[in-house]
Amino acid sequence: MMRQFWEFVRRGRVTVVDDSDVVQKVQIDEGPMDPDGGRRISDGVIRVAEFGFASSPPVDSDAVLVRLPGNRALSLVVATNHRDSRLRNLQAGDAALYDARGAYVWFKDGEGLIIDAAGQAVTIRNFSSCTIDGDLHVTGDVLSRNGDVSMNGVHDAYNGHTHGGVQAGSDNTDPPTPEA
Repeated sequence: MMRQFWEFVRRGRVTVVDDSDVVQKVQIDEGPMDPDGGRRISDGVIRVAEFGFASSPPVDSDAVLVRLPGNRALSLVVATNHRDSRLRNLQAGDAALYDARGAYVWFKDGEGLIIDAAGQAVTIRNFSSCTIDGDLHVTGDVLSRNGDVSMNGVHDAYNGHTHGGVQAGSDNTDPPTPEA
């Protein structure tokens, strides 16, 4: 009975990923399969994943294959895991997306959404507007107009400026004089 199960479900390691077509295909090393130590390599195996999620598993990722109905030519990879880059210490109910470079998005109990880009740039593209409903805390500078204007620079100029020629009534003052 157990042998029949293993004819339907196998375990292996990813050795090649081809993500250039409408379906991702992988090559799987299923390890030694005969007494003389020969390895069973399954090539061009379709890898299926959940809708809305795309990934390309690193070489040497664990893989679970399902054979329909126990036929090597009808194999599918239904799960992969890369031990070295898997995010660890998630609490019950947490969820995360991560990559092999150490970047992650973690929905973490008690802390909310944590995004760590692992020292890489973050780019948000192609939106008509962006709304932040809450406080925005920035530890670095904020640049606008393609980096031409620094919010810290505007803040410093505003705090340091003075007005000359102040008069009572409806008269106007002189324009502000920035600090040198």
